[in-house]
Amino acid sequence: MNVAFVHNQSGEELLTMQTSDVAGLLAAAQGESITFPAGRFKYDYHTLDHYVEDGAIYQELVIYMEVIEFIRP
Repeated sequence: MNVAFVHNQSGEELLTMQTSDVAGLLAAAQGESITFPAGRFKYDYHTLDHYVEDGAIYQELVIYMEVIEFIRP
């Protein structure tokens, strides 16, 4: 499944990835913090989105993250 980590205030995608262990990834995301190149974030909430692309239906887990420490590029 496609997974996107998104900054909850700006809507900026922090990371997108594919995984077959959605439950494990979601549990890990709800830990103390996650470090991305843009800084450290903590879990806020998640949604399961469905969309159509080229006539096929896909689903994507979107994990919204709250900033702890932002690193400016």
